[in-house]
Amino acid sequence: MRRDGRCGTLGAGIREGPSDEQTTCADLLAQLVAGRAADEAVFRNRRGRPLTRSGMLNLVKRCPREAARRVPSLAARNVSPHVVRHTTATHLHCASSGA
Repeated sequence: MRRDGRCGTLGAGIREGPSDEQTTCADLLAQLVAGRAADEAVFRNRRGRPLTRSGMLNLVKRCPREAARRVPSLAARNVSPHVVRHTTATHLHCASSGA
């Protein structure tokens, strides 16, 4: 998300394209932080404290395990924060380019 509150994609650091999710992303984040001070964390853990790097890693590791109970083929997948970032960027790029 850019400083102006819009979401977009950055392709190889060369070109920037807006995504169809711009208003959706900005609206959802606005709802998430409504009523909070500007210096408060956007993402929080279940105790209301800022979500840490290790807390995010725990989520990224736990969620696929839980999903694999319903979709067994997911058990063989290796999910990491990098995979989540890359997949998100790919989906945003596809949405913005119409691909």
